[in-house]
Amino acid sequence: MRKFGPFVWLLVVTVGLAILFFPRVSKYMELRRMEEKLTKEIADLKGKIRELEREEYLIKNDVAHLERVMREELRLVKPGEIVYKIVPEEEKVNPQTETKPASEPKTS
Repeated sequence: MRKFGPFVWLLVVTVGLAILFFPRVSKYMELRRMEEKLTKEIADLKGKIRELEREEYLIKNDVAHLERVMREELRLVKPGEIVYKIVPEEEKVNPQTETKPASEPKTS
């Protein structure tokens, strides 16, 4: 029977350990990525909460801000004000360059 050298045994043990621990290491890395993503999402949400709390404070305590919000978001006006809505004029088609649809018969 042939004897295996210490290098071969070391290689076998190393491969065995790699096979046992690789799934755990990959799962650990996946969980770390998920943790980083969720940490960033939490920080973003905390920033949004701060903005909303500031907006709430301004609406409750600043009349000028409240009026601006009511005008911009709710489209409210003061009594006696006249609202003008500017609508862009549609592009007019030049009658000389207008072509008839293919489904209409041409008259000659």
